Amino acid sequence: MHYHHAPRPANTQLYLASLLLSITTFQHYCFEHYLPYVQLMTILERKRRRDEKRKSISILRRASFTAKYTRRQPNHYVTSTSTRMTEPLQLNDPTAALIKLEVLHLLENKRHPCTVFSMANALMGSQEIMNSYARGKKEEMNFFQSIFQATLNRFTGGGTNDTEIRRRYDYVEAIRRIETRPGGHTQTLNTWDEAQEVLSIVFDFPPEKQLDDTSGTRKDDAIDRFSQSLNALKIRDTSIGLRSSQKMWMEVSNAALSPKIIGDIVDDLDKADQHMSRRLKKEYEKAEERKKSKAIEELERIRLEKEAKQRMAELMRPLTEDEKEIVAEAIHGSGPDHEILARFDADSVTRASMHTLRPGGWLTDEVIHFFYVMLARRDEEMCKQDPQRKRSHFFKSFFITSLLNEGHANPAKNGTYEYRNVKRWSKKVPGKDIFDLDKIIFPINQNNMHWVCSVIFMQAKRIQFYDSMGGDGCRYLNALFQYLKDEHQDKKKCPLPDEDEWEFIECTSDTPRQRNGFDCGVFTCMFADFISKDCPLLFDQTHITLCRERIAIAIMNGRAIM
Repeated sequence: MHYHHAPRPANTQLYLASLLLSITTFQHYCFEHYLPYVQLMTILERKRRRDEKRKSISILRRASFTAKYTRRQPNHYVTSTSTRMTEPLQLNDPTAALIKLEVLHLLENKRHPCTVFSMANALMGSQEIMNSYARGKKEEMNFFQSIFQATLNRFTGGGTNDTEIRRRYDYVEAIRRIETRPGGHTQTLNTWDEAQEVLSIVFDFPPEKQLDDTSGTRKDDAIDRFSQSLNALKIRDTSIGLRSSQKMWMEVSNAALSPKIIGDIVDDLDKADQHMSRRLKKEYEKAEERKKSKAIEELERIRLEKEAKQRMAELMRPLTEDEKEIVAEAIHGSGPDHEILARFDADSVTRASMHTLRPGGWLTDEVIHFFYVMLARRDEEMCKQDPQRKRSHFFKSFFITSLLNEGHANPAKNGTYEYRNVKRWSKKVPGKDIFDLDKIIFPINQNNMHWVCSVIFMQAKRIQFYDSMGGDGCRYLNALFQYLKDEHQDKKKCPLPDEDEWEFIECTSDTPRQRNGFDCGVFTCMFADFISKDCPLLFDQTHITLCRERIAIAIMNGRAIM
């Protein structure tokens, strides 16, 4: 069927009528001829998608069978870090400014000289700087993009950002290169220029003009301004009591001189002064009580900290000579890689996996899962010794992988929350009721790149995230809380009570941090080890070799160290 433009009538109304008739005729033609074609294409598209799904399932089954009998090294990002660190890391303005302020703070400290090592140590411990670099420069979104992204995050949990994880490892590796420079302990830095010269080995700073000239001042003025702000902050901290007293006096004066008080309570200013004096006396008495209370709390904090250190020393006891021999044979001994060195029920550990416990090794899921099983055995014995103690449960990393459909063959479902995938997992917990547990501990493998840990403190109604790289873990906190709500609805047939009382805690600044690119699995094991024994996380990077031996002896003895 062909359409030709008719000559334009002299009358405009006739022209519009003919044009409308042509459009209507064309619509009928499309409906009669094009619609069956669309239906046919839809059928063919559905068939193509079914074939792709069958093919994907077949590939996954073959991959699963291969993975079951062939252990491969994890595709860990840090294995290629040394090759990537040849070029300095590009810093954006906020990150560069944070680094400069941190270094200037060290330079202002007259008690201790600022060495290259102390500077690297401060930058490594700054969570704010690491977060700023890891997140990089976010692309600005318009209104509709932000709405779409917010909706997507609500249904998918936000997704694990691989780039952010890589940038965290890049930052740690860069600082480690500065920290391990020859003479770093003795080389003293006196100015920001000297510090920037050292840092420029690993960091590419933006032009200095962007850092200092934005306020219209010279660099020396910026340092002086920072020094003055720091001194002002110290003065404010030392005079906080005086400022509070002045504030109280002003509040009482304004209240006493108000028409209501003057007319109804006092007849003259003398009585108003007496009224203010009584009020101030009460305020000072309350302040003294608070001071005494704080002193008592401080003493209690010191006592608890001392006890915690003692418990930590007991928990991290040195290995006996016999245990050292067992560990040496397991970690450094020779033999076939596929040889099984430890077995418990359906779990086992091969010699190749035990070799990853050597210093510098990236732990496999086989080692981490088996160690969590050993923690579960210890927890069972502790509960037998103390009947009042509630059990804890230790899931494997497959729980989070299944709950969030990580690595799903369908890209539309990859990373999305789905309760039914783990609906039956709670039948394996002690008592088959997760709500009667004390803690539930989850190791999490972020896209085969980084190990982290999350814990549900069931009785305390708290979900907390632990990451030796300092990630916030919001995605996992939200997913685990949704799991609790779905689990309660499914097993108890009613909504989770007191939902508003639950607390979500992202990775805190005092969480132990790794200072290299390969110890994340060890930290994840130690998080679970210490938390399951209600011990504060007082270990750090200096204990990691002992921690690796501790994991090895727990696996070889079939029980975690008490």
